[in-house]
Amino acid sequence: MATTDSASKEYNVKGILNIGEKLYLNEEMADIYFDVEFNDQYERIPAHKLLLANASDVFRSMLNGSWLEKEEAKIVDASPSAFKEFLQFIYLGRVKVTTANVAQVMNMGKKYDILACLDACQDFLLNTLTNENMCMGYGLAILLEDERLMEFCENKIKCNTNEILSSSSFLDCDQKVLKRILQLDWLSCTAANVNEACMSWLKSASKQEQLTREIVQKHLGDLFYEIPFGSMSPKEFAAFDRSYESLFKADEYREIIQMFASEDCESKIFCANRGILYGISPTWNENAVVTCDRLISNRSSYFIKNVEMTTFSVNKTILLGAITCQCLYESENNIYKLCNKKVPTKIMITKFNESTDSGEEVFAHNRKVDLDKETRILLPYPILIKSGFVYKIRMEQDPPANCCTAFHLKTEVKIESGITVKFHGSTEGDDKVMEGLIYKFELYRIST
Repeated sequence: MATTDSASKEYNVKGILNIGEKLYLNEEMADIYFDVEFNDQYERIPAHKLLLANASDVFRSMLNGSWLEKEEAKIVDASPSAFKEFLQFIYLGRVKVTTANVAQVMNMGKKYDILACLDACQDFLLNTLTNENMCMGYGLAILLEDERLMEFCENKIKCNTNEILSSSSFLDCDQKVLKRILQLDWLSCTAANVNEACMSWLKSASKQEQLTREIVQKHLGDLFYEIPFGSMSPKEFAAFDRSYESLFKADEYREIIQMFASEDCESKIFCANRGILYGISPTWNENAVVTCDRLISNRSSYFIKNVEMTTFSVNKTILLGAITCQCLYESENNIYKLCNKKVPTKIMITKFNESTDSGEEVFAHNRKVDLDKETRILLPYPILIKSGFVYKIRMEQDPPANCCTAFHLKTEVKIESGITVKFHGSTEGDDKVMEGLIYKFELYRIST
């Protein structure tokens, strides 16, 4: 009588990983060599077309096209050591990224569409960038259009402005990085500090200690008009002008004086954004926190939606440091019990100009929100909330069935220092009562 043995068992084996480790930088069966030449460094590095093509569609296209019959290919945008680090992402199961080569490795990851390379380099930079090399990381983020890395660098530059503007990487950065820094919405140093840093950047770029109008035109061009000369105090400009008065034409000098005379002066020459705030202290200081509490004691069952919107505006510019959500309950047959589930929630804050419908994202973050009690969400960095704009906090989640809040919310809260926070979108025509998820803001006074 025939029997069928259906037993089976899976075993972990390295397989292709063993092959990759053996072939990495090995000439055995190599069918293409990369001639890597960079800053007077040269090395001939072996590789294997089959592995390259299967790791990257870009490599596959090149190997089926211009490299089809080639046994050699030139690399001129990375050093030999950087190119070897890059090849690790194709050949090895574990890779090493170094500070010396991360910019070149990340650039190649983008060029050849190796996502694992980009992710590892991004993670490395997020964990190793310091004030001293932050502008290097920022320049790389701008070049590669890496939004997460850009946001990280911008927040560090805002919070540690003086230290970063004094760094060697700032002096070495290009015009694109300098322009983006000058256009940030707030900085934790004075406008005079920014202007002096720009002059130091000019001296470094020109390798000249004595600056002239010709040097300005050669190394800054129209970027000169982004520098916030008109945001200094008259006293600061007088001290600044004694050193650099030859940099200004007569009409430019007159316009700066007019900007001192009136905050509403619309500059026809300088395009620097006068809405940028300077000298902000971004550190958490309990003595500087004011609370906007919207809670009303009367009960109301409001069932949470997959997308919750909180829309608000302020009459004075301030920093938003934290938000707190109401306790959430599960309602069944008029019986309420606290939720006991954690729900992944995406939080996004968008700024809208009151005169237009266009919005600018100012914050986006994913985190798990604990829905069984009121949830305080401390933002990783303070968000500048400016008067004259409307802000929308969008929270996306998948709440349990019959999940609700228990209290109504105010549509307007007046707090100390003459600050008024207005919330838009009243409930059932009542302009004093709303329903929603967020009931408390923690705001920072801006100390300049």
